[in-house]
Amino acid sequence: MLSACDPEEVAAAVASAVDDAGLDRPVMVGHSIAAVIASVYAATYPTRGVVNVDQPLDTSFIRLLQANREVITGPGFPQLWPQILASMRIDVLPETAQRLLSTELPRQEVVLAYWRQGLELPPAGMDARVTEGLAALRHQQIPYLIIAGHHWDEAQTRRLRDALPQATISVVPNSGHFPHLADPNRFAQLLADTGPWQGSPRATPQ
Repeated sequence: MLSACDPEEVAAAVASAVDDAGLDRPVMVGHSIAAVIASVYAATYPTRGVVNVDQPLDTSFIRLLQANREVITGPGFPQLWPQILASMRIDVLPETAQRLLSTELPRQEVVLAYWRQGLELPPAGMDARVTEGLAALRHQQIPYLIIAGHHWDEAQTRRLRDALPQATISVVPNSGHFPHLADPNRFAQLLADTGPWQGSPRATPQ
């Protein structure tokens, strides 16, 4: 069984790799839970900004995980995974992308290692962690782009504006949870557009 791959631990491992590579304040890009890791990284280590790929920065998915904890952690995982994929709307993706995502069942131990906090910590505690992390990004004025697979409703958008005023949202319509696979050309352009980002001189390692 793998040890837990909590966001703080993975961010520290990425920071070590960044140092080894001699990189200076990279733009961190992450999809889904990796966007959480990218955000934790940016709140802790020098960076020029974050590209968050379809991570809503709330606990809605965590509540879903906890409601299905026994199945996710038990022998029913192989039967549940296709339902999780379906909820991510892989049906709207190009056929090649659908095959890429649905051909292989992910290793349960790897999934559980990354989902440990979501499965074990109370949603209120996770909400507090999200609030604290966004406050750090706001204080450091870290540029933050969300590439979403659908339009956010007014309440979601208002919550983001209040928590992270510098954040922008770019929507790739009808792309589900995988806007980078639905429209890779647009995704590449959005990444290229982060070139001028300068980050914040106050972003220092902790």
